[in-house]
Amino acid sequence: MAMEFIVPGVQVDESDVGTRSTNQLSLAGIGIVGTFLKGPVNTVTTIGDEIAYVKTFGTDAPGLTGPKTVKGCFAQSANDLRIVRIAGAGYAPATLTLKDATKDTPADSIIVTATSPGVWGNALTVTVATNAKNGIDITVTDGDSMDIFKNVSLDNLPLTKNLVTLKKATGAVSLPAVVTDKALSGGNDGAPVTINDY
Repeated sequence: MAMEFIVPGVQVDESDVGTRSTNQLSLAGIGIVGTFLKGPVNTVTTIGDEIAYVKTFGTDAPGLTGPKTVKGCFAQSANDLRIVRIAGAGYAPATLTLKDATKDTPADSIIVTATSPGVWGNALTVTVATNAKNGIDITVTDGDSMDIFKNVSLDNLPLTKNLVTLKKATGAVSLPAVVTDKALSGGNDGAPVTINDY
């Protein structure tokens, strides 16, 4: 180790210290706040992998602020994300009220509601079919994924799966009539988010 003075106030120190280690950045507990296709609003949701992320928050779409950040985190092997979806005023889930089979004036029977707000729910379709047990089966489809509710009765409601919640309509006394691919509607992402929404 040599110490050499070149001019007053300047010194050169040649130290043989070897490779210097750098601290690694922790990828645990990364928080992300942004807009997403679907998912709970203003609620912290812990996500550990891409499959759980897509199931809960959907895929990327134009104008969304959160998905690209999530994609970058997964590319760096992060596996502990805390995601909060935000939405502007007026957000609402898509719904569909299934009517019973009364001929003259069908009454409300079961209300189908998307599990989270947004226009994504408007793409959901509902099929009601009778089954061998004198009950009904309700299938909700969203592209490649579906929720299947077997042997639904008014007595075993509410029921919730990944896409929708089924709830008995107020005053309902009869099961819904058979329908095929009936779409939900009214889903709304709300007004464009502002800095105050974050």
